[in-house]
Amino acid sequence: MRALFIISLFGILFLSGCGAKKQLVYDLQGTMVGEVRLGETGSATVIDSYGQVQGKIRGDVIRDDNGKNRGRVVNRNGEISILDEEGMQIGTLQKGVECYSKDDSFLGRLNQKIDENAAAGACLLLILQKQPK
Repeated sequence: MRALFIISLFGILFLSGCGAKKQLVYDLQGTMVGEVRLGETGSATVIDSYGQVQGKIRGDVIRDDNGKNRGRVVNRNGEISILDEEGMQIGTLQKGVECYSKDDSFLGRLNQKIDENAAAGACLLLILQKQPK
């Protein structure tokens, strides 16, 4: 009986540890548009709701699934700015989970706080790039 309890406890700890590495991203309508899978320190992979890799974040650099530079994340006096590949601000990450356009329109959110670069990268790859210019 005790062995079963220990095995169950390890199973619960393992599953709870796995859940903390994957965060969901929702658009303005509340539809799940993808997820962020945290990797090694400072890296993350962004996957859309169809299971297709949309890109990767390493440090503050955001690249698409082909490795092309899509932008950067910049912390300016506590505000997290999302820049496109030309260095123009196209959005912000606020409260660590909310994605906003450059004109401060709410566009979507993550289900909980994670690394700010990974969260901002997900905003760019899953929400901001899908907006009309």
